[in-house]
Parts: sequence; C-alpha cells; structure tokens
Amino acid sequence: MQPISEILNPDQLTFAKCENCGIRYKERQKSWCRWCIDRWQRRQRQTPERIITSIQQLCEPIYLEAEVSDFPLSVRQLLEGWNGADNLFFVGDTGTGKTRAMYALLKVSIANGFSGLVIDFGQLCRSIRAVFDTKTPEQQVRDKYLNLDILFLDDLGLKVTASDYEYDVFYDILDGRISNQLATIISSNKTPAQIADSFDKRIGSRLSLFTEIHFIGEDRRRSNTIP
Repeated sequence: MQPISEILNPDQLTFAKCENCGIRYKERQKSWCRWCIDRWQRRQRQTPERIITSIQQLCEPIYLEAEVSDFPLSVRQLLEGWNGADNLFFVGDTGTGKTRAMYALLKVSIANGFSGLVIDFGQLCRSIRAVFDTKTPEQQVRDKYLNLDILFLDDLGLKVTASDYEYDVFYDILDGRISNQLATIISSNKTPAQIADSFDKRIGSRLSLFTEIHFIGEDRRRSNTIP
C-alpha cells in the first residue's frame, strides 16, 4: 500500500484545523473546535455580575483579591505574558506565592470566558478514589478535568497517599490535555526531574515540556504578607 506521505502533503490537511485558534481540530460540520465554540458561547453570556459570581464560586476567599501585580517583576512579566494556552509549571518552596498566582490567573481566565478550576493533587486523588465509593462512571471523572479550558493543579509532589491507579488516571488526564492543547498549570515544591525520580517518569517527562516559573523568597504566610 502506498504511504500517505507519498499521496498528500501534510500541509494539505490544515483545512481540518479550527479557524479560530488554528491549534485544535474542527468539530464535524463546524468551522471551530468545540473548545473555541464553548468559549465563544460563554463570552456571549458574560456580564460583570456573572464574572463576579463565577470568581466568588471558584476562588477560595483568602485569594479573592489575588492579582498578577502582587508579584515581583520577574514573575509578574511571565504571568502577564501568558497567552491562556501555554502550559506552566510553578516551582518553589511553601508560601512563596504559587497558589496565589494560580488564583490570579484563574480570575483573568474567567473574565475572558475560559472555563477553569483550581484543585490540589490530594483533592484530585480523592476524586478519583470516590469513583469506587459512589459508583460514578470513571470517564465522567476524567472528562471533568480533561475538558476544562484551563486546569490549575496545586501541590503536585507533596506527601499524599496515591495509588498506582490514581497516578495512571492523572497521567491520562495530563496526556489528554496536552494532546488537545489545553492549558494546564501545575505548582510544586519539586522540579519536574525530581517528580520523575520520586513518582512517575512518564509524568516527569510531560512536565519537562512546561514553561517553568520559579518562585523564591521567604514563606509569606509566616510574614503575614501575600498568602
């Protein structure tokens, strides 16, 4: 059988790409991908009141006032330059502002019509474990995190009791999001290389593709400044 590379130039297949983002593939009989369609529909419904309500529902009270401007210039420039599509990896010690930065970006994302959620890794593991207790379809749990425009995952690599199954599900979610080019923002006190050594080489390999942002300084919680 003749290889397709000898029949078609790959550039000829670009007609299947979303005409809005140019990244993902179109829905059938549509010009845009389903994520761009969903975002456009959300923006049509946006009002200041809806944005405020969404922020209040999705943000922990302590982080409601989080802003990108809270951070030192080196970090602030990277946060301000984020395009809503790139994968980011926040690394730094406890209390250096990683979680606050996530909520600051979540607020910006909501205001721009993106769907997003901040969840820590322990919560994710408990959500996966609950599949057995509640008899919730496993795919329903996966889809909840797979289909968000932006997933913010906090505290990856902290000491939690996670089974191989939970790491496998997390890997599938992470890999699926990368394949669909949906932004994932992860924070940790470990580097991707340390995560690969401590937990899972496949996860560490995927995280090595993320843009790293380093948070340094003293524990701001102890100094009663930025949480």
